[in-house]
Amino acid sequence: MKWFSATARLVCFVASTAVDSVMSVVLFKATGWEEALVEALVLGRGLEKSYRNPDGERVEWRLAEIATMDELRDDIRGAEVFAYRVDVRPQDNDLASLNPEASKPNQSGV
Repeated sequence: MKWFSATARLVCFVASTAVDSVMSVVLFKATGWEEALVEALVLGRGLEKSYRNPDGERVEWRLAEIATMDELRDDIRGAEVFAYRVDVRPQDNDLASLNPEASKPNQSGV
């Protein structure tokens, strides 16, 4: 079995109108690419949910697609599974001032 990552794109519908979309990365094992796609779809469907918002409207998160899928190395410790670009902050212009040890990470909510 090999490690894979997949990015599932989910769309949020409120009262049958698409209002939001998110990308969710999942990790899993599969024997090969075909099985990996099947597993990614199963896991993506598992992220779907429905509920009523405070206004009583039906909210539905539905799988729209498996946007990416990658085979990872056997030892996944430290493997990068997701990255995205962000704006450079003004304080980033001073290389000497970068201090990652002072980080106070937030939780992502997953």
